[in-house]
Amino acid sequence: MSNEPEQSPITPSPSPAERPSLRISGRSIVWVGVILAVAISLVVAYTRSKLGPDKQNVFVRGLFDLVGEYAKLHDGKWPRSWDDLKTVPIEGKWYYPLDFEKAQETVDIDFAADPEVIARQMPNQFTAIKAKKPVLDYRSDPRVSILIETIRRELEEQKTKPKPEN
Repeated sequence: MSNEPEQSPITPSPSPAERPSLRISGRSIVWVGVILAVAISLVVAYTRSKLGPDKQNVFVRGLFDLVGEYAKLHDGKWPRSWDDLKTVPIEGKWYYPLDFEKAQETVDIDFAADPEVIARQMPNQFTAIKAKKPVLDYRSDPRVSILIETIRRELEEQKTKPKPEN
């Protein structure tokens, strides 16, 4: 045994040139941000299309059109139930096929509405068809004006038709 103290192997610190680079460049940060933004946007778009406002938009706007079609087929009358609306042919319409079950979960229709009253309304007064959890004010949608005008026109035509003699 020697009296010399044991030397521990100490490795010197690597010089800055020898150290691995852990620096993150600004370009890398931008790319990570872009990728995250795109991923989040895709998730939000998917969720909205399946569950949220986009589905609600389709149902509310589709029902404005569907009720107008019903009024055309029934001399300006307002539907009294969802079953009445199911009788309207919708093949080829932009909202076809319409999931009536989900529409009922999403949209309120006042089936007791008076078409004579609706025919005199301005679009901002219209409340006979509305979303149950509104995200937008649909009364500004042009389809509301079209629906009101359809009912007005159909009722006017009924007044000018000759009455059948008994």
